[in-house]
Amino acid sequence: MRPLLGLLVSCVVVAPACGGDVGLDITLPRGVADKVVWFEIGAFKDGTCEAVGPMLSNGVPEGFTARVAFKKSDANAPRFGDIPNGKYAFGAVARDEECAVLAMGCQEEDVGSAGRVVIGMREAEEPSGQCPPGASCQAARCIPANDNNDPSIGAGCSLELIGAGPLAKPLGGAGTIVSAPAIAATK
Repeated sequence: MRPLLGLLVSCVVVAPACGGDVGLDITLPRGVADKVVWFEIGAFKDGTCEAVGPMLSNGVPEGFTARVAFKKSDANAPRFGDIPNGKYAFGAVARDEECAVLAMGCQEEDVGSAGRVVIGMREAEEPSGQCPPGASCQAARCIPANDNNDPSIGAGCSLELIGAGPLAKPLGGAGTIVSAPAIAATK
């Protein structure tokens, strides 16, 4: 017996070479529909569900051609963006408010000839991919805390990388050699 679907969500893939939009529908199992906060979908050009599917338990893996994330409560159907014609594996996950993956699904489709892609999701055996303490779930991804007073990242003595960029020019003038920043233990 096929499980009853709890929710149908639609968004749009833009495939300009085929002259229009391709509809993308996601169906969720009834058992998780009330817990879902985020949807995350990745399009993998020349990918297969055999390769992408096993990696979805922790969310859409890197290597996608295009990705979209949106809240279940968003009133407007999100636009996936322009992707070139071709065969794609569309991997989708449904996440709760802590980014844990509750359901996942994958569908292979040629966006040059498809009018609609339907991804049927199955409930995860056990939710995984939840954000660690201190991090927050934003756009269906875990974002580390950036408050140095937060105990989850060191409470005043954090070594977590918050930002990076090029180093300033050394003050010693031409020919001065300066090492990269370093950390050394002191007493």
